[in-house]
Amino acid sequence: MEEPSFTDEVKGCCPFAAPVYNFTGLPMPTSTVPFAADMSADPSYYERARNFLVAVVTKADFPSPASIASNFDVIFIATDEVIDISTTTLQTIVHVGGLGVDDDVTEMDKVFSYEMEKGKLGVIYFSLGTISNTTKIDNKVMISVLNIVKKFPDYHFIIRADKYDISTRQHAMDVSNAFVSDWLPQTSMLHHPRLKLFITHSGYNSIVEAARAGIPLINIPFMFDQNLNSRAIKKK
Repeated sequence: MEEPSFTDEVKGCCPFAAPVYNFTGLPMPTSTVPFAADMSADPSYYERARNFLVAVVTKADFPSPASIASNFDVIFIATDEVIDISTTTLQTIVHVGGLGVDDDVTEMDKVFSYEMEKGKLGVIYFSLGTISNTTKIDNKVMISVLNIVKKFPDYHFIIRADKYDISTRQHAMDVSNAFVSDWLPQTSMLHHPRLKLFITHSGYNSIVEAARAGIPLINIPFMFDQNLNSRAIKKK
């Protein structure tokens, strides 16, 4: 029997890490072999999951997101075509904006029900959402908000400030027509007949909830899609 002949050689100077597994056709053990970054000797679940995700997405034969999207029969988009800026569309695009919005308007507890009855001309609701925590912005911003509140004594202002925002709470003690809380029953408040205005950060869920309740908005966008959301509301 003739001895096998190896006339072709492949020489490499790279470590035998995940990319090399692809080249050689070996199964890639992403739970133990680092691909995206170094993994610890005893990798955590997060490290393994991150390594697996990047290894799969960056494989040479993995289709691009654009090619995947172009081959879908139906594309669900988390927007509302009535609220958004009018544009062209396709029969394969289905808008599901507000799918996760809670329409269940439950009865508010005594604390919030009592606050909603204040104000000679009604209630104004102020909230910057959960991402733009009031402790992360300059104290002067919320102090300015409270100073503006004082100029409208016939309205009662319900203001959301996160639980670590001591400054806003201290300054609010001198404002008779302001109530500050770190949690508010937003859906129920928006459907309350005494609510006159919602001052919002323009988060999409907040805009959808306000639209369903028929409440006018003042938008203060901060980041992400909030500026675009504000422009869409302005056009409406």
